[in-house]
Amino acid sequence: MASEDAVRSRQASAVVGGVHTDAFCCAFADRVLVLVTQRPRLGLLVSLAAVDGPPGSSESPAPQGSQGIPPTCDSRVLLGKDEPMSHVCAWNVAGHVSREAGGRPVLLALSLSGDVTPELVRALRAMVDTCRVW
Repeated sequence: MASEDAVRSRQASAVVGGVHTDAFCCAFADRVLVLVTQRPRLGLLVSLAAVDGPPGSSESPAPQGSQGIPPTCDSRVLLGKDEPMSHVCAWNVAGHVSREAGGRPVLLALSLSGDVTPELVRALRAMVDTCRVW
């Protein structure tokens, strides 16, 4: 297998919000997998992809900035409770990864032990940035 065909991955651990947190990022040719957990499980599984139309539309994924207009993101909960805060956290963490990865779709597994706060989301984004593989 050629080195450019290999799947790249990185992981990190830190205390976030007073809780031990693990992050793992894995870059595939067509998407990025991001796992962030404060528990020994996957928890919520969210798919986030850029689209040309409004969020929730079924249009096909669009490249970053096609037609000079930044695409919107469509987040879908694939596993777990579909709650508004799930989408907020996904848009902030996975949306950041998607933008940094050139608009590639992101699959985010998230298992947090407490409430989602702006400080927690910022800390998770910073932690995921240390696992940059895209």
